[in-house]
Amino acid sequence: MPEVPATSTHPGRTQRPHFPEQAARFLHQAQFSSSDDEIAQVRAKGYEGWLTAQMAQPPPRRPGTG
Repeated sequence: MPEVPATSTHPGRTQRPHFPEQAARFLHQAQFSSSDDEIAQVRAKGYEGWLTAQMAQPPPRRPGTG
C-alpha cells in the first residue's frame, strides 16, 4: 500500500482522515475490519465522532442470554 500523508491536526478541530485509506487503517485497528460505509462514516464524523457513536450503542446481545 502506498504511503498516505498523515491527517492534519489543528487544536479545537475534529480530526478527520483525508483519504479513505486512513479511515480504513483506523477501522482495522479499532475493530479488525472496514466496509465502504464505515469508511464514509469515519471520514464524515472524524475519529472522535465515530468512537463516540460506537460507545453510545448498546452492547451486543450474546447468544443464549435472553
